[in-house]
Amino acid sequence: MSLADWQQRLEQHFEQLRKQRTGSVGNQPIFALEHGLSSEELAQLRQNIHAHIQSALPLKGHALPWVVYAAEMGYRYSGDEYWQTFEAETPRWTLFGSRTWIRRRFEEFHARFGGAKPTGRWAEWFTNICWPITHAILPKDLQRQLAKILYENRHAFSRELFDAPERLGALIAARSLNASTRFRKLAQQPLLLGQIATALLLEDRDDAKSLILPSTLRRIATDLERERQSKIWLSAARHITATRLRAQGGIPRPAAAGAPATPAPESHPAKPELGLEPRMIAKPTGAKTFDLYAEIPNLAPLLIRFPELSDILNGSRCIVAGAAGAPLWQSRVLRGTQLVRLATWPAANEPLFRFERSHPTLEYVLSAESFRRPGDQWLFRIATDGLAYEMRSLNVRAGGNYLLLRSDPFADPIEETNVVALNCTGVHGLQFSVPAAVSDTWIQRLKALVLDHAKTLEIWPAGTPPAAWDGEARVEWLTTDIPVLAVRSDHPLEDMAVLVDGNEWSRIQFGRVPAGKTHFMEFPELPTGSHRVTFRLQASDRRLGHETIHLSVVIREPHEWTPGVTAQGAFIVLSDPPTPTLEQLWEGRVAIEIHGPNGRQVSGSITLYERGTDHPLTQVVLPPLQLPATGAQWEEYFGKYVRGNKSVASCYDMAQACVVEINADELGRFRLECEREFEPVRWALRRGPECYHAKVVSDRGEDKSLSVVHYAMAHPESPEVLDAAADGYDVPLGGGLYTATADDFTRSILVPPFQIRSFQDLKVKSEIDIRDPSVTHLLELLAAAERWASARMAGADLLASIQIRDRVVDALLRAIASGIVGGNWHREEDIYRRRSDPGALPRLCEAIATRNPEKGFASVIERDVASLAELPISARVSRLNALCGKFIGMSNAWLVEFALRLSSGCVREWAAANLEKGITDLQKRPILLRAARAVVLGVDACITQAANDVGPAYAGWKWE
Repeated sequence: MSLADWQQRLEQHFEQLRKQRTGSVGNQPIFALEHGLSSEELAQLRQNIHAHIQSALPLKGHALPWVVYAAEMGYRYSGDEYWQTFEAETPRWTLFGSRTWIRRRFEEFHARFGGAKPTGRWAEWFTNICWPITHAILPKDLQRQLAKILYENRHAFSRELFDAPERLGALIAARSLNASTRFRKLAQQPLLLGQIATALLLEDRDDAKSLILPSTLRRIATDLERERQSKIWLSAARHITATRLRAQGGIPRPAAAGAPATPAPESHPAKPELGLEPRMIAKPTGAKTFDLYAEIPNLAPLLIRFPELSDILNGSRCIVAGAAGAPLWQSRVLRGTQLVRLATWPAANEPLFRFERSHPTLEYVLSAESFRRPGDQWLFRIATDGLAYEMRSLNVRAGGNYLLLRSDPFADPIEETNVVALNCTGVHGLQFSVPAAVSDTWIQRLKALVLDHAKTLEIWPAGTPPAAWDGEARVEWLTTDIPVLAVRSDHPLEDMAVLVDGNEWSRIQFGRVPAGKTHFMEFPELPTGSHRVTFRLQASDRRLGHETIHLSVVIREPHEWTPGVTAQGAFIVLSDPPTPTLEQLWEGRVAIEIHGPNGRQVSGSITLYERGTDHPLTQVVLPPLQLPATGAQWEEYFGKYVRGNKSVASCYDMAQACVVEINADELGRFRLECEREFEPVRWALRRGPECYHAKVVSDRGEDKSLSVVHYAMAHPESPEVLDAAADGYDVPLGGGLYTATADDFTRSILVPPFQIRSFQDLKVKSEIDIRDPSVTHLLELLAAAERWASARMAGADLLASIQIRDRVVDALLRAIASGIVGGNWHREEDIYRRRSDPGALPRLCEAIATRNPEKGFASVIERDVASLAELPISARVSRLNALCGKFIGMSNAWLVEFALRLSSGCVREWAAANLEKGITDLQKRPILLRAARAVVLGVDACITQAANDVGPAYAGWKWE
């Protein structure tokens, strides 16, 4: 067949597919991979394409064969350079072909046949490659990850999600916390992801076949099932999905794109009972001493109902009111329940937990469910495990052990009770045990404590053991459980009725209930969240009247257990961020804590992998590490045995991924996979025999859209524009900064000198022109400072690169300050830098001001620098602003923060459109910038950085 014949056949196929899909599920997109060709036909199409491109330009009249060809190439894509592979496998493409030409054919396919259109930030970055990758539906390297995510979240799937594939895709995207960077890029297209998941999970249903061509779906499923573990995951996910959908009323029918599916949850529901109420737990630490903990629930169920909260819950720390320690790291609230020790009892009017970043929906949900229980006393039942769990009522039962907490001290001691010490301010405790036979004396004691004796109805979970049970009024089951309750009355009842959430349809009518007889009742399938079960009782003795008892039933998803990362296990490894990139790991921007039995040793290894291969570049077996290990101890350990290992450092710049494994034998294993950040433009650096060699790798646009600039350390603000070089660039022996830009995307790498024999080789002398004080020139210097500060570090000689970076950034910021304030300030900073210790600060502070009362301002700054170093950055801003108001008659918190940010090199993004205004205002108030520079340099000198710290150029100035 000729390409013209292929074009005609594919036109007929896609036109028919468009009609079928529109008629069955509405305006759902189609994909080029749904071409319907056999493997033999694909081989023939490739031969025809190769034969044509040998001697001629690709023709618009052959668009569909090329679209299919490019999509097939995308299906085999594994994160390697797509266009490099395309060009290597397509003879003479570099002579006759064009990446833009391929993109335009896909755009025409979208317009004519309703083909899928790439969306999200990934598509904005990769304007060409996004089309064939999207139309490949699910490249092979992502198939295993999707199967795993579908398996882990199988209990969250519901009919409502399958009604609207985009919502299902948003849920999967929110749950792709541990997936690779490439998968998270794919997840930026929730409709595509939801379509794929729906088709895979409902493989034998007619509705599934209408979403993706059956032959294409079988192909993807077959490739998935070739890998044993993926087959197991997918099979289990399908089974649970089918079971749940049968219970929920059959298989859904996907809605048309853009049409309202099953109504989405309201962003502000009237009563969002999601089972997120925190619980208090008391843990004994001595005979009469307790620690208090807040049990923060797993917030993963929130993502089912509100997938738009994914960025907040994954990327923002959780602040617990009254916590004894630091905020919970990012995404920990999605990894099961979290126990947080309390140093102060939370106030009644503040949420028990909140997030550093805000969202209206999240604020509303938390305001409804995240407060501690109201009142001025709280009852805890002491369980057989020794822990005391908060109860929802103030009712005690015969034979129970209890802990009573009050906001006020217990004034009068009560017989057979013991006052206990709580390691938490703002609350007081009393411990007691209720005898098996409750006497009148005990009833009076309970009344004195404002407690009641529960005697009418006993309720307890039966059958499958619940995930949690407080012994009185709250029980928690998993979605995989069958909830069963047992009830027994200690006196005869004329009638007993049970309702769920107040709905009459759920009423269970028992009629007469004799005293002492146990009744069992099984609940229908309950959705995830909190439910209120009401017992309406009518005693046989009508003088006792009616009684209503409430039980809280919480249904939640099971949390998949993974060795080493359980929320409260014996061996816990925490990573912040949870899925770091290779660059973040190497440059020390990842905090890893390892918790376990004191003194226990764990082993580990680090393995680096090259792009496009499963064979390791290098592997290092790490020496034993003693537990527990703090973030600082891990960083020192990693710096010494990994970053300081020359064989590893020499492979770093060639590596695509790094696997960290920590083994605690029977306690579990932890595995952290760090991939290099997937970007439109990146640098690859190799060390040759005589110099470093830097190469730009770009999968975005044509080569002509790429510009490369070199900045020498001697003149860090002066660009040297380099000609395009496909083979890369030999770096001068002195190193420098290389910047590659494709359209609006830029990436830089700092290359150290080729030979570093002593500290003398690190003494960079940057000559910066400060004769031009114009705002334009100052903005150019500021852009240069932030360019150097944000550059990626080369793997080799990392510490040397950091020191060079800090010196260059400092020189640029000194030049900016001198350009704004004028005078001799540049010389004074040079003198200070030559000494570089707190003792050099007095002379620098003297240069801040020469007149009264401004001299007093300078004296106070010199005096307070040490105390400022101990404060958070926000408090330093407030303190300096207060001093400005007192001594120089100016109180402007924004301008003060601007001055401090400018002095520490982190201002452009923060100030945004007000950047020029800020510089102009400082030119009118130069004393403020001099003071800010003195504060930044003084705090930097006071704070001792670890030897391998890879933070900003100035210690203590990590702006949020």
